[in-house]
Amino acid sequence: MPPRNPFQSAALVQKKAKILVYGEPGTGKTVFAIGKPGVLPGWPHVALIDTEGGADLYGGSVPFDILRTKSFGDILDAIEVVKADHGRTWHTLVIDPISVVWQVLQDAGQQAAEARAQRYGRAAEDVLLTQRDWGLIKRRLYSAMTELVNLPVNVILTAHLRDVMETRRDGRGQEVAVKVGERPDAEKKTGYWPDVIIKLSVVKGEHVGTIEKDRSGLFRVGQQVPNISYAHFAPLLEQHAQGEAVAHPTEAVAAARDVAVIDESLAPVEAATVAAILKLAQLLGVTRDRLDETLERDYGAAELEGLTRGQAQALHARLLKAHRERPTRAA
Repeated sequence: MPPRNPFQSAALVQKKAKILVYGEPGTGKTVFAIGKPGVLPGWPHVALIDTEGGADLYGGSVPFDILRTKSFGDILDAIEVVKADHGRTWHTLVIDPISVVWQVLQDAGQQAAEARAQRYGRAAEDVLLTQRDWGLIKRRLYSAMTELVNLPVNVILTAHLRDVMETRRDGRGQEVAVKVGERPDAEKKTGYWPDVIIKLSVVKGEHVGTIEKDRSGLFRVGQQVPNISYAHFAPLLEQHAQGEAVAHPTEAVAAARDVAVIDESLAPVEAATVAAILKLAQLLGVTRDRLDETLERDYGAAELEGLTRGQAQALHARLLKAHRERPTRAA
């Protein structure tokens, strides 16, 4: 029997804007999101997560809801609230800026590593983040970014500007740090999730957005857009107001599915193995209650179907050995 075809024809999808804007202080990152009366139209029905107090002076002049926090846990909870709202209350979620979130995650990882070291009697000041620690930090962030992409609302992330430096040799052969560019001050893969990346600057007193990435087809890379705002994106959002709703699995979900690809012993137990275990248990006179006790005590499973393939094979071998040595002896 041929394998099932997993592909389908691509159709128009429902799409909300996913945008990253970054720049130096005073370039209009927060204003891009919430607007400025008589100057820039803001994005509709904004829920703003303010991580550094950048929106304090805008309350009352433009309408938006605000959550003041630096906690990644608070932000995850807020994402769940926005997801459950399904666009009824808020049409736009803003995290201003994501730079603070990335720093807090690193600090939390360091504190967790220090606390772990202290439990084992090691000095906290000597602790550095391990490769596993960095993997856990990034896994949490990447899953959150995928959740933001899947939200049924517009998402705007702001970020600080960070200089890109390289070490080069000067005319005397000495190594010196040389600025070679600028980028968002965020985890280095952050730019892969948004559909549009805008670098904001002030040119002759006017806020200008330079397009660094664009999937929307509205702009060309390198284009400079004076007073860029929601108005530039509204036509595209109207076009994608209807269509197929799509969602992308988080990295954590995909990895859980693929654990068995890496190690087949961790795959779910097969029905044939379950049947063989039940048959052997019956031959040995092992009651279902006693079998359940064995599953919970030795394998941490509530039922046979909760075993991994490796665990099920180990239990089957154990029962088979008992059956061969003394057929009436219980497991």
